[in-house]
Amino acid sequence: MSIELEKIINYLGQPHKQSGNNLIWKCPYCIDKSQNNLIYSKDKGILWCFASGGEHSGMILSEIYKNSPDETFTMPPVIKPEKKVLSPDKIKYFTDNMHKYNNDLLKNPKMLDFIKTKRGIEIKTIEKCFIGIDVEKNKFAFPTIEFMTNNVIGFEYRPLDLSKSIKREIGGLTGLAQINTFTDKTQALVILGGYLDCYVFYQYLEEIGQSEYYHITTSSNGEGSTLKYLENVKEHFNKYCKIYLYLDTDTTGIAQMEKIKTKFPFVEIKTMSCGCKDFNEHYLKCIKTKKSMPELPPKELLNVPCINPHRNITELHIEHSNSLLEYKINADTRKLITGNKIYNIPKFFNIKNALNGDYKTLDYIFNYCNLDIKQFNINIRRLQ
Repeated sequence: MSIELEKIINYLGQPHKQSGNNLIWKCPYCIDKSQNNLIYSKDKGILWCFASGGEHSGMILSEIYKNSPDETFTMPPVIKPEKKVLSPDKIKYFTDNMHKYNNDLLKNPKMLDFIKTKRGIEIKTIEKCFIGIDVEKNKFAFPTIEFMTNNVIGFEYRPLDLSKSIKREIGGLTGLAQINTFTDKTQALVILGGYLDCYVFYQYLEEIGQSEYYHITTSSNGEGSTLKYLENVKEHFNKYCKIYLYLDTDTTGIAQMEKIKTKFPFVEIKTMSCGCKDFNEHYLKCIKTKKSMPELPPKELLNVPCINPHRNITELHIEHSNSLLEYKINADTRKLITGNKIYNIPKFFNIKNALNGDYKTLDYIFNYCNLDIKQFNINIRRLQ
């Protein structure tokens, strides 16, 4: 046993369990309930908190280093483990199982009625989102479909009473999981707190004719991993006009929303003022009950922004053509210049698209800088 590992055990206590040469703890800094998110590899000498993307493991090592009573302890490196990749055969295996589980649920009237009564999820949503039942495990199976790749990389399993005794696929991967596919009509990325929220959100958008404009996603490893997974896919952000965040209004969800807003200030946080803790509850209590009340104004019924796609850039500016301001973009220094103010353009924005006048990219950059693009004339821009 290395002196480093001795210090780690003295600080954390004995590991929760051991898997091969990996020692596993519950991370003391994580708010979530997982017992398996902090892992020390004896082979590689790496301590890593998967729920925080390594942030908490770095904090733990720093505390051990500061509190070390002697000089024999050397600070172990905080090294991110290599990203796992599934083989094509494994992806096919998961994909085949997804269709099998989905078919088994669709042939089970009792469970179809239960999930509709309990969570409001209709058969059409079950078909389109590939919700299923693993008969052998006797659990609901929610497929983890990898963001942008459309690959099935695992499953989340729930008891048939839909309680929160969640298990994940052994040998599968986690990450930002998508419910529907990104297309050329997609305008907004929306992140919710869990699969059931996503399924009901998709169903609701289908009901109001808006589903094709939203890319619906969730962290497949709990809300505590949302920020980490968003950082992993931030190079895709300029594909969207807007990003909306609908996490649960519990301690974990609020903490994550605050962290995400700090890291990505252009993300719009959406919360329910009705007292519901998540979108599934909101759908059941506040949306379904009002559908038969057409006398209410639409804003009382809708809790998602209604996206009206524009055919072209000119059409967008017909409505906002008065006193439009000018701006400059310096590609070399990655600066946005408006009047006497200068803003940095982060590297994850596609500067080439911005220079070519791509509206989505420009709107995203302006949002990041807390500016309203509708106040600027992108047709008379001066580029440096």
